[in-house]
Amino acid sequence: MKKELTFRQAGAAIALACAVALTACGGSSSSNRGGPSETAVGGTAAKGLVLGGLVEARNLDGELIASTSTSTEDGSYSLDLPASVSGLLRLEVKPQAGAEVICDAPVCVEEGGIPTVEFGDRYPLDFTLSSLVRVDATATSLSAAITPMTTLVDRHFSAQADQSPEALTGSNQYIRGLLGLDRDPSLIAPLDITSPATADADAIRYALINAAFAGLANDAPGGLAGVFDDLAATFATSQVTSAQIMAIQTAVADVASAVDPTQVPGVAIAAAIADSALDNALAACEAGSCGPVAPPADGFADNLAQAKTLASRLRAVATNLMAEFFDESGDTLPEIQTLLDQAGVAVSVLGDVQDFDDGIEALGEAAVILLFHLLTSEDTGPILLSDAAEAFFVFADGDDDMPPASFDAGDYVGSFSSDGDSAILTGAQIRGVAVSMNAAIPANATFGEMLDGFVFSGSASVGESQTVLDNASLKLALTDGTLALDPALLDEEEGIDDLLDGLALAAFQIAGDITTTNSGDTPSSFSGMFILDLVRNDSLAAALDDDPEAEGLSAVALLPALLQVKGMLTAGDAAFDAELKLEFVNAGTLVLPDGLLTDDEGEISESVDEFAQIIFEFKTSAVLAPAFSSAELRVLAERTAFLAGEASITLKVGSDTFELKGSVAGVGDDYDALNDAEPVITLSDTQGAEFEILPLAQPLVARIKKDGTVYGTVREENGVYLILWADNTFETLF
Repeated sequence: MKKELTFRQAGAAIALACAVALTACGGSSSSNRGGPSETAVGGTAAKGLVLGGLVEARNLDGELIASTSTSTEDGSYSLDLPASVSGLLRLEVKPQAGAEVICDAPVCVEEGGIPTVEFGDRYPLDFTLSSLVRVDATATSLSAAITPMTTLVDRHFSAQADQSPEALTGSNQYIRGLLGLDRDPSLIAPLDITSPATADADAIRYALINAAFAGLANDAPGGLAGVFDDLAATFATSQVTSAQIMAIQTAVADVASAVDPTQVPGVAIAAAIADSALDNALAACEAGSCGPVAPPADGFADNLAQAKTLASRLRAVATNLMAEFFDESGDTLPEIQTLLDQAGVAVSVLGDVQDFDDGIEALGEAAVILLFHLLTSEDTGPILLSDAAEAFFVFADGDDDMPPASFDAGDYVGSFSSDGDSAILTGAQIRGVAVSMNAAIPANATFGEMLDGFVFSGSASVGESQTVLDNASLKLALTDGTLALDPALLDEEEGIDDLLDGLALAAFQIAGDITTTNSGDTPSSFSGMFILDLVRNDSLAAALDDDPEAEGLSAVALLPALLQVKGMLTAGDAAFDAELKLEFVNAGTLVLPDGLLTDDEGEISESVDEFAQIIFEFKTSAVLAPAFSSAELRVLAERTAFLAGEASITLKVGSDTFELKGSVAGVGDDYDALNDAEPVITLSDTQGAEFEILPLAQPLVARIKKDGTVYGTVREENGVYLILWADNTFETLF
């Protein structure tokens, strides 16, 4: 963190003194005026330092009270006021013989389009600046700056019908809001940015704003007076235009570009803060008109405090994580990198679709094979007609008979055996996955009971992955749940075709305890429970019926509706709880357009009206580092329209909870509009305070909100993230 970005105790002291002594009416004073007969007034005159300029103090009726000249060295001045003077005074700095100004804009004077006075040059004073101050009856001294910013306060005050000290307070507040200042302009000591200077970012920011008026004056009819006249034209209604604010904003950036950052360290950061403050002023404009700054709404202080608390909490968590995860050069600590690598390997146990999903699917298909073996086995007495069993046994391509002891149908091979109490599937290869399985032989089970809870155990091996199911349950539902298949009641020669035509799977569920291991370079495993649901899709069934190569497959026209696993992931020293849920919300009702099963890429065809509505959720908990208690992570993503969706990441560390949210909001099937849309990411404390991050809106990085209202903006400047708050204070994010 750079030292010039910390809070300024000196500025706070000045603001406190102003609040106590002057009730924010402009100028600063010291009291106890009982003995002295005169009041000393001092300060600095600058728009670029004014050297040798005439300073006059007048009351509001124009009566001259005192006069002096500014220093020819640093632009400071001091004058004495009679003891009888009190109330509002107007201080003015004016041209006189020999008075000069130091140019603090890129160009201050041009002749025929050619710069004749540039940054750092001196030129004759040809303008007047003013500043309004309140002289207390007990004051013994006054200090007030005379600058373009104080002149704007004077012009705004002069445009009001009310000429009271309270009205001056309002004028100060208006100009503070317009320019993003955190103190009254008369309290801001000018800074010479044309010479080497060490100052805080606030002082440099104010100097840049004052200097911006020199740049504007170079292009304005009437020079600096013309700039003030243009701004003050609508001051009676406290209105300016967005174009005027943007002109000041551009001029500030121009001045900053002329300043040597080696002579004035922190100038780039100060410029960014000034720019952000002017952005806030622009945000309040409507139709190009910018009204008075609205008074703080009820709850402003509390909401601002909550927004600042969110920033503080983020800073604390991020700082601790950085200390625990990275070394001084920013590289990940070796032990942390090893742990992260192991965690990635552990998650891949569930994320490797080729191995894990293939194993689950093979076990599901093998369970159906074993179930229908039991339904037709002579060991149990046939519950289901063999012809009906063959119709369900689509894995045999619908042509080959299924011998009671084994099967061999292309991608499906295996043998059955029985010890009288259980049926065993051995030597099975289900689409290249090695499977073994056993199930208890139910006594006197009905057809419906067999379909509603077939219990089995089994294992599947594919590649380096092995999946074991224990005490798993298979449930099947038919499209006609009332269909009774009792061979004693049926004529096998008649009616069997009509019977089979009505048979189709409506739903399929397999669930139970699961252990998955991977014997790769870093052995990993998952142990827990799982549920896999599939449901019938009539559109898919119709497409299969119309496909001559998919004959018989319409009986199992199923799409996955839910996959859920929950348990413990391990890899090396990494071990953490995890829960994965993938839901295909409209798997049963999705209508495939034009009867097409898939597109050329092998994906389900979709349209704007018919699209796969998917919800993905992943939850885990782990100890991130020794300095942290267990952290809980939740990732949630939901597709809500053809080109729209929402995603969130919720992280709970100790008592802190943060939610990172993002969304995609496409319209129809307009991919171009989607690609052009500006991404928005929101980081929330889940209690109304949030960071709204606009990653493409550089240099603006984020806005900090509470209940939708902006209380701070975040800017990145030279690798430093700065927060400018609605009360015109600022701090670094990290």
